[in-house]
Amino acid sequence: MQLIDSYPTALQKQVRLAARLTHTISLMGHRVGPDDPAFFWMLGRPDEVRAVVSDVTREWSQGHLDAFVAARLLGDYLRGLTRSLAAVVSEGRAPSRPSGHPPRRDTIADV
Repeated sequence: MQLIDSYPTALQKQVRLAARLTHTISLMGHRVGPDDPAFFWMLGRPDEVRAVVSDVTREWSQGHLDAFVAARLLGDYLRGLTRSLAAVVSEGRAPSRPSGHPPRRDTIADV
């Protein structure tokens, strides 16, 4: 894995944002119990974010994605995830259709 500082600026920004979001979700996840709808939304979410970042940065480093496209994919994913997190926290329930789904591998090349 490459060091974040070696990524193009736009990609660095999204990778750092993903790290902060992962940290935040982890902290929040420790403060809720299984009776809270947010608990199940947060369960495993940090690992999901790390996996998505790893997949997208690997595709970029192997030349399968342009840096702009990789940053856009991560940005779109993180925005959706942030909206879902806000809904879980503010409404006290998990959204019926979460918008923070990771990009499907078969569609990455289509972007």
